[in-house]
Amino acid sequence: MLVRPHMSVIRTCLFYIFLLWRIPHFIIFRFAAIKRYHDSGKPGWLALILDGLGYPLSIISVCLFILLFLLFGLGAPIENILPLILIWLISGILGGIFCIINIILLSRRSDPYDNAYGNPPDSSKKHSA
Repeated sequence: MLVRPHMSVIRTCLFYIFLLWRIPHFIIFRFAAIKRYHDSGKPGWLALILDGLGYPLSIISVCLFILLFLLFGLGAPIENILPLILIWLISGILGGIFCIINIILLSRRSDPYDNAYGNPPDSSKKHSA
């Protein structure tokens, strides 16, 4: 930072640009998942729970893996980092399960008839006739 102070400004600007780019995508993808769940007759809150828990748990698992890798490289005793290993395993397994269930439910076909959430999409009417 002392040699190239302008690089930290560029990185900070890129971070905020990425963040501003990511927030609308996060919201739009949640609405698309809710609509997809409703098309297949499932409640939309299920999408928020599965995706809202699966994605952060997966990110936590990856971050903990990197931290554990660094701690092992620095020679930390395993007794001290055992709780981190346990949290890493639990978050990775739960995050993976939630993401897989979410993918399976998102890839289901739409109901060809009316359900509790409204009329079927137009494309499913064409295929069912």
